[in-house]
Amino acid sequence: MIFSYETYWINTLFIPIAVLVFMLVLLVIASCTFLRKIMKKRQTTTDIFKILLCLIVVIFCSIPQIQALANGGALLFGEKEEDALVCTGVIQSVCEPSERFSDFKSNHRYGADLVIENRQYFAVSCEGFEEGDCVEIRYLPNSRFVLGIVAAEEKGEQQ
Repeated sequence: MIFSYETYWINTLFIPIAVLVFMLVLLVIASCTFLRKIMKKRQTTTDIFKILLCLIVVIFCSIPQIQALANGGALLFGEKEEDALVCTGVIQSVCEPSERFSDFKSNHRYGADLVIENRQYFAVSCEGFEEGDCVEIRYLPNSRFVLGIVAAEEKGEQQ
């Protein structure tokens, strides 16, 4: 299976940053409006609840985006598709859907966390592979996003 670099870039870097910027703008607008009412001494209990609700929504929507950036999305700033490395090893564990990227929904897949040779990787999908399979992966070195995964035997037959 081959996965697109753009899929990772969009889902783990671009969308989280766009959502965070939108949430920040929303919070700034709501805060400025609330501060104006405080300065004019026209704030009401309803206004306090509105700003608290806005703050809760911003926090609730921002946490998954920050997690996506912290789990490797932010590392894509310094990585290019050409930086990919190749590794061969045995899959020690597969967690599909991903626990690290719970909101990863490229083509309605939910991603997969893989542990190969005691190192954790993330792939768009791990369909057809299970624990104990010997695989060869092509991955980005810092974020450990998998760009391609094939059975090690398959690779040998193709050459």
